[in-house]
Amino acid sequence: MDNANKHLPRRKRSVRLTLALMGAGAASTLAGCGDSSPETLSNVEFDDTESYRSVEDCVEGGIYTRKACEAAYNQALENVPHYRTQSQCEEEHGEDACQTAPHTNSGSGSWFMPAMMGYMIGNMTASSSRGHMVNRVYQEPVYRTRDNQGSWSAATSTASSRMKGVESSMRTTIRTHNRAVRNSSYSTSRSGFGSRSSARGGFGS
Repeated sequence: MDNANKHLPRRKRSVRLTLALMGAGAASTLAGCGDSSPETLSNVEFDDTESYRSVEDCVEGGIYTRKACEAAYNQALENVPHYRTQSQCEEEHGEDACQTAPHTNSGSGSWFMPAMMGYMIGNMTASSSRGHMVNRVYQEPVYRTRDNQGSWSAATSTASSRMKGVESSMRTTIRTHNRAVRNSSYSTSRSGFGSRSSARGGFGS
């Protein structure tokens, strides 16, 4: 459980939280600190999303720690579409809309991406069946496209729609996981091995 809270929002620091790491199609979380019972989540809530033009803008907003702002920015940067050539990028996003990607996972060569304008951050909280709160920070990039022509309002509107899609996927993932845990526990109980499922680990393991 060490370093579990390093990316959490400032305003949540007084609550005991576990950082849940969930992708759009799968869920995983940190181990349960010795609790071997299957973990389910309830009372899932999403805070209003925030948009920032830079890491410093995020820090000055006073909601998230600098580490959270930096981590969210770096992840958002990775989520921007990447292209092998500038011409491929501009064909998709418009003339003069692209830049060299500052860093990639490719390991070699230059990549291009639509100009990064900022990013959006959201925060999910939920109650764990293990008696603590679960928190997950998620993000989406705000970048220039042919449609928004560099308009901050238009670009954040599009990013906000993507954030809603992420939230919907997270809700679905949690419901699916909770149902699987309940079914597994019921099946194990019916088999005569007690009411607790033999599954170990945390939510999504």
